[in-house]
Amino acid sequence: MTNKQINESIHKYRGVKGFNGDLNSLSAVIYFFLMDASYQVFSKRVKPLKYKHEDKQTVSRISKAYNAFFDRFFAAFNQDERDYLIDKADEMEAHIEHHVEVARIQMMNCCIEESQEVQERLTDLWLCNRLTYEAMGHYGATWKRGGFKMRGALYTKEDRDPNMETVIKQTRNLSLSLYGEGGEVKEKYYNQLQLAMQILTKQIAAWVLEDYKKELNENSNRQKDNTAAGL
Repeated sequence: MTNKQINESIHKYRGVKGFNGDLNSLSAVIYFFLMDASYQVFSKRVKPLKYKHEDKQTVSRISKAYNAFFDRFFAAFNQDERDYLIDKADEMEAHIEHHVEVARIQMMNCCIEESQEVQERLTDLWLCNRLTYEAMGHYGATWKRGGFKMRGALYTKEDRDPNMETVIKQTRNLSLSLYGEGGEVKEKYYNQLQLAMQILTKQIAAWVLEDYKKELNENSNRQKDNTAAGL
């Protein structure tokens, strides 16, 4: 299994023409890894906490939206490809663990006036929200980049996934329900939070593309060796 095969499968599933497999084709799975990072925060740090009845319902809606997103995403792949992606997600999680903690600390400083507990809970909700927002940006870019043709028309499919939108909306609703106006990022901290998220997003995207680049280089070297050997 290779990253190129994964990209080819999802482009084929979405009806995208023009994918040539080189590094200039934005990896079509970056948004998956961003959503996986978002889900890991949710499943480990948000979902297990205790909530009042109304907020439990919101948490349930968020959980269902994540599940629906992954069901839709994995529908593009066979079982071997799914297993490959899950293994890659595990690798990515280990690789970015430190970067997530750095982003969390930076984001906690955006609600420094709150108690330690509130800082941690708000930061986790903001991480889920902003990672999903970044994922949706890559989701749209995947199909727009390079003027990909879709079923004979330029960019006719949606650039927004409804399940991503639900996660974004409901994580914000949950933070507002729990903390009122304090659930929003204060204007004076907005740029600081945005910078933390941009750095984390770049770390995740760089990991995905570096893995893809390594594979392309290995394939290129293998072809050169075969040519030199007369194969």
